[in-house]
Amino acid sequence: MFSIPNDSSIVHMAMNFSPWIVILSVATAWIGSFTALSCTIRIGQNSLISKNIWLLFASISMTLGVWSMHFIGMAALDLPVMVSHNLWITILSLLPVMIATFLAFYFVNQPRKRLRLHILAGALMGIGISSMHYLGIYAMKLENVSHYYNPWILSLSIIISIIVSFIALYFFSNVHTYILFISSRVVTSLGLALAISSTHYCGMYAMKLYVAPLQTMAHVGMNEVDMVVLTSGVTVSIVLILVLLLATTFIDRYIENRIHYFDPLTKLPNRRIFQERIEKMSEVSAIAVWNFRDLESYNQEHGYLFVDRLISHLSKLLLLYLPPLTDLYRTQGNRFAYVANDEAAAKELYAKLHVLSEHLKEGIIFEGNEIILQGVCVYVPSENEHVNTLKKLYSNSLSVIKYPGTDNKLNIVQYNPKLHTRNFTEEIVADIDCAISLNHLFLVYQPKVDPKTNTVKSVEALIRWQHTKYGFLSPAVFLPIFEANNRMEDLTDWIIDKVCQQLKIWENMSGMPKQVAINIPGHYLTSSRLMKVLKTTIDLYNINADAIELEITETSFVKTIASAEKVVREFRTAGFSVALDDFGTGASSFSYLKKIPITTLKIDKSFIDDVPMSAKDTSIIKSMIQLGQSLKMKVVVEGVETKEQVDFLIRECDAPHIQGYYFAKPMNPDELLDWQQSFQLQLNV
Repeated sequence: MFSIPNDSSIVHMAMNFSPWIVILSVATAWIGSFTALSCTIRIGQNSLISKNIWLLFASISMTLGVWSMHFIGMAALDLPVMVSHNLWITILSLLPVMIATFLAFYFVNQPRKRLRLHILAGALMGIGISSMHYLGIYAMKLENVSHYYNPWILSLSIIISIIVSFIALYFFSNVHTYILFISSRVVTSLGLALAISSTHYCGMYAMKLYVAPLQTMAHVGMNEVDMVVLTSGVTVSIVLILVLLLATTFIDRYIENRIHYFDPLTKLPNRRIFQERIEKMSEVSAIAVWNFRDLESYNQEHGYLFVDRLISHLSKLLLLYLPPLTDLYRTQGNRFAYVANDEAAAKELYAKLHVLSEHLKEGIIFEGNEIILQGVCVYVPSENEHVNTLKKLYSNSLSVIKYPGTDNKLNIVQYNPKLHTRNFTEEIVADIDCAISLNHLFLVYQPKVDPKTNTVKSVEALIRWQHTKYGFLSPAVFLPIFEANNRMEDLTDWIIDKVCQQLKIWENMSGMPKQVAINIPGHYLTSSRLMKVLKTTIDLYNINADAIELEITETSFVKTIASAEKVVREFRTAGFSVALDDFGTGASSFSYLKKIPITTLKIDKSFIDDVPMSAKDTSIIKSMIQLGQSLKMKVVVEGVETKEQVDFLIRECDAPHIQGYYFAKPMNPDELLDWQQSFQLQLNV
């Protein structure tokens, strides 16, 4: 195998390759590598398809790519002798690379990225590729021709295979963000294809062919049967690779669509696709919104999974009453929306809603428990040709849901503009001054946690209202009324005063936050009144300016860019911090971040909602965090609610500050003190 008879009369045979077939062999390896790489991306992500299935797809596509490349490369070899192949050994040559690539992809996709696993994976894949090549050579029969290998070149081919496989797999595993882009996958898979081809042709160069003296050679090529079998096998392999490539592309799109636009619990279209339809100003005939209340009350007795199953059961029940030409969405946790697309569907929907209402009032039996639901269904038909957009009808339905006088006895309520908007608004406006003077308005504080040190150095102040008549009112209900009646400046001044009082109380309390963020309305930002109020208030309570952080939204910031730049510089000169809130939701421009001395970048909740399930959202939020950190800004991610999101931000994003329900809800000062002590106690355990 590694030596040639010491006979000067033997004849060496030259090996010539067809360049076009060589190029075809490299292209085949590239297609297989690209398909395998596309599958490996899905192995490390949440998907509707099992990770083991993606692992199998990746292994099959890489195996077929390597196998086809080898035999196409052999077809490029021009020899003046008859060539045939042992069919069973040829088929057997698939196994080493199949097993090796399966194990290699499995190891590099383990949660903990360890170098030794990458080395092991590279060695396995390299040995698998080399084994396939040399088994393929062993299966080849050359009439009256013998061969031997140069051991050094043969060893070099195996080493090349192992090293390049390790580099490629390490890159796949650790530079995940860039691999998500098709252009990066094209380049990377081309590099892997060249590595596979180099292994093959280096191995061919290591092989020397010779014939004994006086033997005759006729250029007869392969026999027809062998040619048909081999050509058929290679053709089938290439077709399978292309089918896998197309299949994974369609599966990718399907999964991306399901993740982005469908609720994983109920399988219904989610709030994102509902919002997109609203923004398109689509015209509809009617909308009906079911808003169920207090489902969370079952958590304590039955657990969260029970409530999840109950919501899923409710969604199936709502689907039973779905008329034709009507869509059903899950727009929030306990809220579902029917959208009727024509008049006939609207009439049928209204009739079916009453039947469903009576059914629900009787109570439902679920998992052996009698469930008595609370809630309301708001039906809003299109009033006339001027009020028929989904956006308007949905807004009207929310007015009913938020109206304090709405009962929750599972009745069907139609929107009444006189009852559900005007009277309530007038009462709220009339009660503003009383609420401010009697402290019916109050502040809660939500921590911003630094995951590197597990400390809270800053909180955000949020306004709440406990109304004497209507009870607790959400800011989403009363803030628009304040704004419409030009009372936001008065409210902001009141918040600044209350925040400074609280900071003075916390001043000598160990572990309590030393900075509070206050939301500033966009139009108030450029008012000279704001600076006067801030300076007067911090002087009154003897508070340092850096204890106050002014949060301004990107939308209002962009609208007043000319004057905002000057004003923000004045605030920074005075010692106040300035945060850009809801970053990414407006018309973002790098020039704004470059020109204006923002200290903190707050990334909107919408960008973390589908992380880490969505590859696109994952890439976007990583880029946004890197941008803020590269500009020396503190980065805060809002709306973080799950452990998976926290782990992702710590592992992949250099641990930005985190604000959200995962760590803490907004709390009053006493609750915040208890939470802070409990939080520190947990860390010290």
